[in-house]
Amino acid sequence: MRCFILILLVFLSVGCKKASEGKLLQETYPFNSASKVEVISYAFTQEDTENPDNYKIANGRLAIADEKIIEKIQLNKEQVTELFDILYTDSCKEHLKADCYYPAHRLVFYNNKAKVFAYMEICLSCIDYRLSANVALPYGFCKAKADSLERLFKSAGITHYSEF
Repeated sequence: MRCFILILLVFLSVGCKKASEGKLLQETYPFNSASKVEVISYAFTQEDTENPDNYKIANGRLAIADEKIIEKIQLNKEQVTELFDILYTDSCKEHLKADCYYPAHRLVFYNNKAKVFAYMEICLSCIDYRLSANVALPYGFCKAKADSLERLFKSAGITHYSEF
């Protein structure tokens, strides 16, 4: 009987892994091409979110005016792993979002030449996002992920959040 219980426990522990373990950070774009990941916070107006120029990457730089950027913090290896686990785990029970879009944060991915090649823009208050080309969030975005990202951002030192 003890042997049966031990085998059952081993089987259950193997079956209870995170969904992100199926997707490896080293195999998932843009994480697999990033030598550095930053979180930036910024002050965008509604007009800024409607301007397509604010969503371009030109000459390895984001097309956001420097005066709009409030904070810029580089994530350490553990924080990047946590970020990956938040974004690539199927943790959303509901996929609801508000009828607004007032983003205050971007995850910025740099290559080994310190050039921006991808971003994920996040609106925590509206539970919505925009992605640069070739970036996908296969499990979507939801309040649980927004709350987890907010905790991660705060632990990284981000203090600016949207007022909406």
